[in-house]
Amino acid sequence: MAGEAGLRGHRCLQRILAIAACLAALAGCSPSTAPPGRLRVGVLPDTRPEQLHARHAPLLAYLQARLEVPCELVIPASYEVLVADFAAGRVDLGFFGGYTYALARERAGADPLVMRDVDRHVSSYFLTSARDGEVDLGAANSVLIEQMFERGDLRSDEVAIVWETPPYADYVWAVPAGTPPDFRRRLREAFLALSRSDPADAAVLHAQGTGAYLPAAPEDFRELEEVVRAWRAANAEKGGRA
Repeated sequence: MAGEAGLRGHRCLQRILAIAACLAALAGCSPSTAPPGRLRVGVLPDTRPEQLHARHAPLLAYLQARLEVPCELVIPASYEVLVADFAAGRVDLGFFGGYTYALARERAGADPLVMRDVDRHVSSYFLTSARDGEVDLGAANSVLIEQMFERGDLRSDEVAIVWETPPYADYVWAVPAGTPPDFRRRLREAFLALSRSDPADAAVLHAQGTGAYLPAAPEDFRELEEVVRAWRAANAEKGGRA
């Protein structure tokens, strides 16, 4: 009797250990720790779709090969939709401007990953337009305006730059707050590994409009976030008085 009881206890212990091992394995594959089955890359719709594909296709091909994860370019209908998709988990990696990053940080805890070297210290142009005649004064990122000049999308005789802001950090690649730490590390390392000395890497960097990628941190955007909050508060107050 004692021997049978001992045998049953031993078998029961084996079953408990087996179940525990299975649960541990399942926990290790949970969505909170496992890398994504595909990388959905959302970008700002700041130009025509064909130009966005040309700009980002080399980067996505590079990331797909480096990370061994299929990459998909997501072009939202608007800046607001990009933030909404990011917050809803429909985008795994987002390319944001300063304002959209501040919104994504507020709504979804966006975690800044890397930025282009040209975006560490950028400025905005305040300008008047002689082409459309629909606005008296507008503001735009100075890098974007200079790129439009270079591509011929905008001519210097069509606009007048009346003021340039002091420098600030702007565009940034960011991931959602719940991104697995190991995958986040690998993703950041992939960006930082791009080198102009390698011809294939140089093509990726050229398409992205940068010479290199730099690490980004929340502290880089503290002042910008404060400006955005102040601007939104002022607009809300103005609307409340209307």
